[in-house]
Order: sequence, then structure tokens, then C-alpha cells
Amino acid sequence: MRIKVVGTGRTVPAERVTTRALEERLGLGQGTLETVTGVIERYVCQAESQIDLACVAATLALEDAGLEP
Repeated sequence: MRIKVVGTGRTVPAERVTTRALEERLGLGQGTLETVTGVIERYVCQAESQIDLACVAATLALEDAGLEP
């Protein structure tokens, strides 16, 4: 069986959380988490679910491929 990727799609949650804000919330010193993880910011699901995001990404992939959803 041969498989070919003809379209891609992606999306991220709407809410962005910086590492600095997370460090403040957790009572950690500035730069602690960034030094350990290398992550500056991350996106978290609050208003949407992972399924919502997957549906958006799948729809975008179909559009990118020129296919009907």
C-alpha cells in the first residue's frame, strides 16, 4: 500500500502562558523553568478542547489538499 500526504493543517490553543508567568504562579525564581526546559512560552487549552483543535487542524488539512470536508 502506498501512502501520500497531500495536505497538512495545524492549530494551537488560544491561551498563551509564558514561562515567567508560570514561575511566578509556582513561586519559582525567574529563569528556573526556562533553564531546565528551554521553553519560553506554551499554549494551553482553556476555552477549547483538544478535540476542537483536532477538528480545526483536520479541516485545514483537507482544505490544503483541495478536498471537501
